[in-house]
Amino acid sequence: MRNTLGFVETPYEIAEFMVKLASVPRDAPVLDTGFGRGVFLRALLNQGYTRISGIEIQSDLYALGKKLYGSRSRLIQGDFLSWDFSESYQLIVGNPPYIHYNQLPHPLKNIVAEISGTREGDIYYAFIRRAINLLEAGGELIYIVPYHFLYNTHAKHLRTYLLTQGAFRVIIDLGEVRLFRDVSPETVIFKWQKQGAPAPIEVLRLTQMRSLHPAQVAQAAWAALREHRSNALFEYYRIPPFSDSGPWSL
Repeated sequence: MRNTLGFVETPYEIAEFMVKLASVPRDAPVLDTGFGRGVFLRALLNQGYTRISGIEIQSDLYALGKKLYGSRSRLIQGDFLSWDFSESYQLIVGNPPYIHYNQLPHPLKNIVAEISGTREGDIYYAFIRRAINLLEAGGELIYIVPYHFLYNTHAKHLRTYLLTQGAFRVIIDLGEVRLFRDVSPETVIFKWQKQGAPAPIEVLRLTQMRSLHPAQVAQAAWAALREHRSNALFEYYRIPPFSDSGPWSL
């Protein structure tokens, strides 16, 4: 089932970097939308967040997370896409599953289609929309996902929703760098703010793909954003805010 649902574990260094992108208070309510082995929970705790929640569909991973982090966070065993959450959040962070609608287990197909607005997309489209709905005004969504939602025809509904509900702050193009064990999807990390005013988007583009450790990638990306300039691994620049739901280019 883990393979069926597109489970890919995020390197801790990348999870830590993503948490550092957030600008919400440390006592803000935070949600990890599929905590797996707990790398984002660990990163959030290490960065001083005190109101952490997480949800995980797999029973063995939930049990592991409960053992390691249950005393310092509120953990739920369930399906993020259908769980009836009792609160909203100021920060949602994570690495949703990546798998096309046609390859989903049948019980999930209708849920994903209803949330994402298409039967031709990917499950992570539904994760993004569901996360947006759970955010408070001004809240931030920080995800690492495949690149193709920026241009895929079937993601137009998602792009429209992202445009009408808020604005991107940061997009980091990681290309096909090998961050994940056994797979090399072309991914981006993005920071998006609900009801945020349109503004120029900070963009990083990774310019080297081989023989990189996740820690090197995270350190170079953080330096480029902090210094607002390119470095040995990343090109830094700004682009105008997206203005329509057509294909988006970085």
